[in-house]
Amino acid sequence: MRSVDITAVISVEEIGRLLQIFYRKTLSGLPFPKAFYPSGGTLYPVQVYLRLSELVGSDLSGYYYYNPLEHQLVRLGDLTQNDCSSLMPVQLFLVADFAVVEPLYGDLSNTLCQAEAGYMAQLIESSLASSITLTRVKNNNFSNIHDVLKLNKSHCLLQVYEGGICTDSVVQLPDLMLTHANRKSYRAYENLLVLDDLYKCLSALQHRASIEPLYCSYYVYLRHDCTSLAGKVLKAGAYSYDAKNNLLVLVGIGSNDLISLGENALIEAGSGFVILMVNHCEANITNALFESGFNGQLLSNIGLTLGVGFCAIGNLNQHVARKLLQLSEEDVVVHALIGGKINSQQMETVCTEKSPINIEKLLGDYVKEALPEYMVPGFYVLLDEIPLTSNGKVDRKALPEPDISALEAMYVEPRTEIEQILCNVWRKLLNVETVGVYDHFFKLGGNSLLAIRLASEIREQFIKDDVEVSLRFIFENPFIAALAEFIAMKIKEQKLKKNESELVATAKVELEEGTL
Repeated sequence: MRSVDITAVISVEEIGRLLQIFYRKTLSGLPFPKAFYPSGGTLYPVQVYLRLSELVGSDLSGYYYYNPLEHQLVRLGDLTQNDCSSLMPVQLFLVADFAVVEPLYGDLSNTLCQAEAGYMAQLIESSLASSITLTRVKNNNFSNIHDVLKLNKSHCLLQVYEGGICTDSVVQLPDLMLTHANRKSYRAYENLLVLDDLYKCLSALQHRASIEPLYCSYYVYLRHDCTSLAGKVLKAGAYSYDAKNNLLVLVGIGSNDLISLGENALIEAGSGFVILMVNHCEANITNALFESGFNGQLLSNIGLTLGVGFCAIGNLNQHVARKLLQLSEEDVVVHALIGGKINSQQMETVCTEKSPINIEKLLGDYVKEALPEYMVPGFYVLLDEIPLTSNGKVDRKALPEPDISALEAMYVEPRTEIEQILCNVWRKLLNVETVGVYDHFFKLGGNSLLAIRLASEIREQFIKDDVEVSLRFIFENPFIAALAEFIAMKIKEQKLKKNESELVATAKVELEEGTL
């Protein structure tokens, strides 16, 4: 823990340097302002509030909201005798506004907010940009926080930090970090990852484990064989991470399965590895989510110094992940980072005013982050204007048909009997002529009502095998290939149970007849 001088005067400039880690910068080539840390759907629901005591200066003392778009403090009110007082000159509050995320993410809102708070907390604790050092406050009751910060019912206090001027030497934010902050997360990689660099990244988790216990278990899914400078080779496959010894322990060799869904699957396919953070205890879920964001930012920061880039993802195929990592149904992958050696061309592609803007791609990227997978449109058609009826409503009949030639080029025909059955069901429900095993149910015109009918059709088609597919599984795995694999596995399990029951029945009869 760093030493703090609570009597030292804190200038407005110092507070500004502290808050710049939350500043959302508007860049050409990006549809919305971007912060130094990731946020689900680029919504940034976690907001920053401050309490500055009179130790900072009587003119500055009071409560403030930080506006990350203007990099300005908005004064909320003066200090009161009954407020959540502290001996420290600065208190910083991370507050989630669930009204921002719940319309899009529903029950996932808390997950997104807790992880985002973790990302922000790591930047606070690293003290990269300011001589102000803050420490997290644990187990404190701020019962009047909604009143003094003028919050409403949709707000929830997530974390509190407090501190002042650090008397120890501090690390200033490197130019390298600021350069990387001017771009999106890294999504293109080279197949040149050195095992030593991966271990250097993971050593950050070893250091964290020496400070406080880890709530998550960490796994690494190597997409390719990885070789160290000394010639040691780790084969492609799944590994658990032993934080005590900074060691990867083999779980299972080789697999071409993709853990990510949607566009993230394409990013993962070209990556070097995926780091997965797993929670094993429901009672620890809040701490695990916060930790996943905290350590996600920690790994990202260290990776940049090694030329290793990360892309945070939250849309995961839990079924595939559990199978790959040999987890139980109660285990949940709370967060994941796609990573690899940063593509040299992407290193040079920083968003600038000269960057060309591909409206269709930008819109698609944003919608994929802002909407659940089953709500993401399959096509985007750009129009000079929307055709309207005489009543001023959208004239849907006048809208042009989307060009699906690109999708048809990716067609993969059914390869098994189960895939063929599912293709026939999809054609019937979606009223389309051609369906491939990697086509997306919702992008072909599916919706929640058709998904319910799909689950019913699957139950009817495989009634003799006593197989059912839940609606949630369809939403998480809207591809024929994934559904067919799941159904085949269930059929195999049913056959094993049936054989086991028959053997038990036979043994019982033989026992009764005295022939056993």
